Amino acid sequence: MTGSKGAGKTEQLINFKHAFKVAFPFFSKLINPKNWTEALLLLWEAAEEACKKKKKVILFFDEVPWIATRRSGFLSALEHLWNRYLSNQKNIILIICGSAAAWMIEKIIDNREGLYGRLTEIIHLHPFNLLQTEHSQYTTKNN
Repeated sequence: MTGSKGAGKTEQLINFKHAFKVAFPFFSKLINPKNWTEALLLLWEAAEEACKKKKKVILFFDEVPWIATRRSGFLSALEHLWNRYLSNQKNIILIICGSAAAWMIEKIIDNREGLYGRLTEIIHLHPFNLLQTEHSQYTTKNN
């Protein structure tokens, strides 16, 4: 899922619902979460079902600062999901990222609450140089 800039909780949950349906088409429960706790618990159920089928599950949240606004409840729901359900799962990888570096550092990397000490890896991404950019454009056009 990718957060939408300036979107409220309702719109972010709609975006989640659509991303969820694409990622877990086999999941039979009706998904219409009213809040992030409901949404992420449904995500856990679907991920658990996929793990039973021996599948590796990568949960990817992009632009988390746009999702986790002050009153959205997203961050506390994510903390609960990770601490209660995901932290001991070998087949599940949770990736969260965002372009607001200061927010990511304060709320995720330096978190002193529910995510304290939960960070397992920081992925440092560097911009492509011109040669790499040209190569990726050439590869994309020819595939």
